[in-house]
Amino acid sequence: MPRTSIATRLARLVFPPVCSVCGTQTMPGEDAAASQESRSPGSRSTDPFASHPFCAKCLDAMLHRSSIDVCRKCGAESPADNMFGDRCRLCFDSSLHFERAISVGSYHGVLQEVVIRMKQRQNEVLAYQAGQLLGLMVEIFDLSDSVDRIVPVPTHWTRRLKRGCHVASVISEGVSRQTGLRASNRTLYSVRRTSKQGMLSGPKRRRNVRGAFALRHRVSIEGERILLVDDVMTSGATASEAAWTMLKAGASSVVVAVVARGEGAS
Repeated sequence: MPRTSIATRLARLVFPPVCSVCGTQTMPGEDAAASQESRSPGSRSTDPFASHPFCAKCLDAMLHRSSIDVCRKCGAESPADNMFGDRCRLCFDSSLHFERAISVGSYHGVLQEVVIRMKQRQNEVLAYQAGQLLGLMVEIFDLSDSVDRIVPVPTHWTRRLKRGCHVASVISEGVSRQTGLRASNRTLYSVRRTSKQGMLSGPKRRRNVRGAFALRHRVSIEGERILLVDDVMTSGATASEAAWTMLKAGASSVVVAVVARGEGAS
């Protein structure tokens, strides 16, 4: 079994690891640290969450509750009596072009705080760590072997310029580091600036993003299985439109992976 290096042990004494969310000092076990140092991308440790920089309390608050079913299609939490086969009450009558959606958890409490914080340029590291956690969920759902490339949902260049970073791209890099899958930040682009989805109702959200994305020139995704990544999904309109764009371009399937799943109807 690999052992933790002396340098790592000394670093822990001088700079004890702290939770990236609440700042509480955490002391991961020796086995978890050794596993993190020796792991290859996509491999798993005995405790899959041991190597991530979140304390047990914050991690428990972020993950989907074990007592609640999660819709296979749109990834929303839903009681069993609100399920309609593989769909839930939020998406059973909606046309979503992606195959399925997964997330770390629901957009509330600690996870909501994480998503809001990681949109700020100075918190890119948090976005990357959230991406690694999302990548772990991709592995837990056994999706790694059915993905050819990771594609972040694009935003218009004016928004990237104003914000200083593209959060979905940073998350994608974290997913890539965790899973070993290839992240491609130059597959899709936003052809026009859209209104903020959070300010619109369901039908208006779909109209707002219709035709908003395009495949970059000379990029081929013919027959590829795509993992579409974003920070949060509420109605699913943006992810569905991005998925439809890639399916029209020849992709064989699109699965959505987001850090947080909102409660909006699809």
